Amino acid sequence: MRYLTLFLEAENVHLIKDVGMIPYTMYKEYGHHSTLACYHNGAYPYADDELKGLNLVFVRRIFGNVFLDGLLFLLLNARKYDILQVYHLSFQSMIWLFLFKKIRPLSRNYLKLDANERILNYPTKGLKGVVNKYLFRKIDLVSVETAAIKIKLIQIWNREILLIPNGFASTFDSTILYEHKKNKIITVGRIGAPEKRNELLLEGFAAFCEQSQDWDLELIGPIQSGFENYIDQYFLKYPQLKNKVIFTGAIQNRNDLFEKYAEAKIFCLTSQYEGFCISLVEAASAGCFLITSSVISAPDITLNEKYGRIFPIDDLEGLKKILIKTAADDMLLKNNCVEIQKFADTRFSWKVIVQEINKQLMK
Repeated sequence: MRYLTLFLEAENVHLIKDVGMIPYTMYKEYGHHSTLACYHNGAYPYADDELKGLNLVFVRRIFGNVFLDGLLFLLLNARKYDILQVYHLSFQSMIWLFLFKKIRPLSRNYLKLDANERILNYPTKGLKGVVNKYLFRKIDLVSVETAAIKIKLIQIWNREILLIPNGFASTFDSTILYEHKKNKIITVGRIGAPEKRNELLLEGFAAFCEQSQDWDLELIGPIQSGFENYIDQYFLKYPQLKNKVIFTGAIQNRNDLFEKYAEAKIFCLTSQYEGFCISLVEAASAGCFLITSSVISAPDITLNEKYGRIFPIDDLEGLKKILIKTAADDMLLKNNCVEIQKFADTRFSWKVIVQEINKQLMK
C-alpha cells in the first residue's frame, strides 16, 4: 500500500515522533511504500539514518498557507497514494481527508487526533457543528492517545474512536539493569516553556534536597528564551545546588539521549498540560520510575500509578513528598526498573502500536 502522512510543519525532530515513526514502521514491518509530505523545514538527518526507507516529499509554498498548499498538493498527487494520514481535529484536516476520499473513493483515510483536553471544546453545535460532524463521519479511522479523552469523544461524536498511544523509538537492544543507574532525577523537554512548569520541579528538588543530599537533577532540552534569568536567580537562592542541578541543553544524538534515560532512576514531569507525553514513554522504556503531574496521559502511562506516582498539577508540597518517599524506597525503584521496561515494550513500542493501525486500515 502507498501510505502518505501529510504534515507540512514537520521538522527533523518530528521524524522520531509519531509523525515519522508511524509511516516508517508501516514500511519496515509491512512493506508499505511510506511517504511523509511536508515543507522543507531545514535538514532531516534522521531520514538518512534512523528512518532510512521513509520517503520525504517536500511541498511547495505556493500560497504560503498550510491549508491551501496541502489542498493543492492533494489535488495534484492524491492518485499516487492508497492511504492518507493527517493530524489534529481541525477543519483543515477534515477537508484534506474528505478531498482525498473524493479523488480516491476506494482509499482509506486516518485522523490521528494527538489531543489534550482542549479537543473536547471543538464546535459541535449550530451550522459549524453540523458541518464538522458530517466531515468527521467521513473518516475511516480516528484515533486518540488517552483512554479518558477517548471515552468523552465517543460520547460527543457518537462514532468509533480507536485508542492508539504514542510510542518510543529506543536505541537499546537489551534490558537496562538497575545497577546501571545513578541517584539522578531527569526531565526532558523545552526547558522553561510556560506549560512545562520547570520552576515547580526546581523548587521541589530544592525542598527535597533538605532531606536527601545524595541525588542530582538534570534538565535536558533547549532552554527557552528568558528562562536563563530564572536559572540565575535560582542559583543565587540555592547556591548549594550549583553542582547538583545540571542544565544539559538539547541532545540531538538519540543514543546519547537514551543513555541519559538509562542512567536515571527517576523521571519527573511537572507540566500543566500535555497531550500524550512521549518523554514519559521513553523514560519508561529505559526503566525510570515516573513521577508526573496529573496530565491527561498520566494514568495510561503509569498504569494507574503501578509504574509511577501522580501529583496534582502545580502542587509543590505534593511533589516534594513524592520525591522524598520515592527516593528513599530503593526496593521500589529496583523492582520497577525491569517491570516498567516490559510494560513499555508491550504497550508503547511502535511495532505494537502500528500493528493495530495496520489491522484497522487493512479492513
